[in-house]
Amino acid sequence: MRRTAAFLMLVAAAGPAMAQVSLDDNDDQMRGDRFALAAYASTENNLRREFEAVTSAIDREAAVESAETVTRTRAMLRMFIYNKAVLFATCVGDSERDRPPRATPVPPSQNLMLRTCVEARFAELEKFNQVYQYASLFFTDRIASCAETARQRERERMFPPFEFLGPGDVGLYDIAAYSRCLMTAG
Repeated sequence: MRRTAAFLMLVAAAGPAMAQVSLDDNDDQMRGDRFALAAYASTENNLRREFEAVTSAIDREAAVESAETVTRTRAMLRMFIYNKAVLFATCVGDSERDRPPRATPVPPSQNLMLRTCVEARFAELEKFNQVYQYASLFFTDRIASCAETARQRERERMFPPFEFLGPGDVGLYDIAAYSRCLMTAG
């Protein structure tokens, strides 16, 4: 249910931006990338609100948590918000890339390919959260090396982190590869 609500929130934001992208491109890759960038930009306000709400909750808990725990939680939140936005945008780009340029557009809320992609990618993100929590208890030595191995620096240039995520390093990762790495003995 939570995943569906998150999907619908992102789709509502992406719909108008997707409609503004020109369908005159014959280059499927370029068209898909433009849709992805438009979808990424269109999710910023919704994700900012989500970020601020969770940050407020973290601030309320700060009185009973160590400064290190609060800092680590904030860093994870920044990474999750960033990766969530790019995962969604990538799904939008993929669904548009595979659609013939002159085909009638399918509204995002009715696009089965988009919905399936988003649900699968968000499930990977949820699984990663569980794997990361486990690894942070038992395999702390793996976290930094796995993060570097799974980092997608080239994609970070295409999708720079939102300003509201603040200064500092916010990584974009191949979430499935990061999860596998954390659970593999080095």
